[in-house]
Amino acid sequence: MYNQKNSPQDHEEAITYIRTIVHQSIQKIVWYDNKIQPSFHLLESTIDTMRGIIHGFIMLSLAGGMERKYAHKLMMQALYSTLISLQNIELR
Repeated sequence: MYNQKNSPQDHEEAITYIRTIVHQSIQKIVWYDNKIQPSFHLLESTIDTMRGIIHGFIMLSLAGGMERKYAHKLMMQALYSTLISLQNIELR
């Protein structure tokens, strides 16, 4: 995206690390006191959603389409809303 010269494979290690950290964070924040574990699909889709939110706001900021502080504020609101919505999902 936006003329990236490296292939997605060049970033595989970083992406795996980020996914692991986000996965652990979601489990600690959302389901810390819950004995029921979320499904693998739910965790994976949540991680992808959060990565998309973060990437989108960073790119808007870098491309000059949005003021940096405003982009950060909206990004944090979107991430918070995503985490809050997870608490209302039936875990399977």
